[in-house]
Amino acid sequence: MKHVKLSVLATLLFGSLCAEESDFSFSGYVKSTIQANQFADNSVFPPLEDDESYWLWQNTLNLRLFYEPNDDLSFETVYELSPVVGDKDIINSQGFFNPVNNSYRIKDLDPILEENGDLFFFQNLDRLNMTIRFKESDLRIGRQPISFGSGRYINPTDIFSPFLFQDLNQEEKNGVDAFRYQLMTGDMSEFDTAFVFGEDGDLDESAAFLRGKFFYKNSDISLMLMDFKQNLLIGFDLTRSIGDAGFWFEAAQVYAGLFEDRKSEDDYFRLTTGFDYSFNQKTYGFIEYHYNGAGTRDADNYLKNTAGNTGYTEGGVYLLGKNYLIPGVTYEINPLTFSTLYLVTNMDDFSTYLGASIEYNFKENLYLEAGGFFGFGSSPNQDNGTVDTNSEFGSYSNAIYAGIRYYF
Repeated sequence: MKHVKLSVLATLLFGSLCAEESDFSFSGYVKSTIQANQFADNSVFPPLEDDESYWLWQNTLNLRLFYEPNDDLSFETVYELSPVVGDKDIINSQGFFNPVNNSYRIKDLDPILEENGDLFFFQNLDRLNMTIRFKESDLRIGRQPISFGSGRYINPTDIFSPFLFQDLNQEEKNGVDAFRYQLMTGDMSEFDTAFVFGEDGDLDESAAFLRGKFFYKNSDISLMLMDFKQNLLIGFDLTRSIGDAGFWFEAAQVYAGLFEDRKSEDDYFRLTTGFDYSFNQKTYGFIEYHYNGAGTRDADNYLKNTAGNTGYTEGGVYLLGKNYLIPGVTYEINPLTFSTLYLVTNMDDFSTYLGASIEYNFKENLYLEAGGFFGFGSSPNQDNGTVDTNSEFGSYSNAIYAGIRYYF
């Protein structure tokens, strides 16, 4: 642990010393959020104490050091330190702060830097890469973000580090260890390929993809083939305008264990499609439909269906049902204040998850935010150590939060 602490201090000192040099840039952000959670009855096992609410105070210091000695070469390092105050059982069982547990990293720092009672220090070495630029292409080597998909909330083709729609920390995608090569083949087209390393560099736990992006008849289209953990994913993504509205269609077919230990019963298809529209200068709205072929329409079998299912263990799937409708709206109260409201409705069991937030740009680079998440649906039952969910979002906790963040 001591050498990790020393490396953090060295990074900070090195960054501050180099910030004056033209080839270096030092940036990042500080974020602090306090959250109160109220759980649905019988949603946690073992059961919680009788307290009605549980508090979590989450803080993040993100530090980025960027070095560009010339136009053809650059280096990037990002380190995050997150002091969190909260009950250990809540942190572990509910994942309100999700320590880095990314299976697409060869080796990683211990996510828990230090623990003292209800105070935890989490850490994340989130970027450590080198980019080599050629005339019409880039080669990036090391820990880097890789994400795909045009869906607003659910991305079927994004399996490396997908966001949950209730994640509070969505500043940046978690980095993965990869060699990635991107070649521009035209003004609006590219060829993209990468090898993404699994834990310990194990080939069976790694991934590789080929992706082509091109423009055809006023549409941006992407086609992708991916081998992830011996599963085959065939992906398609399309975005375009229809009148004054934006339209997207993203889909993925997964063949489970196609390259080893074939599990045809775990094959699944997912798609996301939707429209967005600016009604005026202040109001933006969207509606999205998501089909989750890995899920089930039977609420009684939600948990049973996830056990050992490739989509949930390896494919980044976390929703339990089949059909979802997600409408949302963002309204500009004034040029410095924005509010957002969205619903995620499980159309099979008719449970709903509501998210609401408001953000105020208090001054340059300083933002205040507040909001909440609320689940509606039949609460779960618990009997002899087993849980019957009854509905998906009826099992979710309610939460309210308030936070502040500063960029530098």
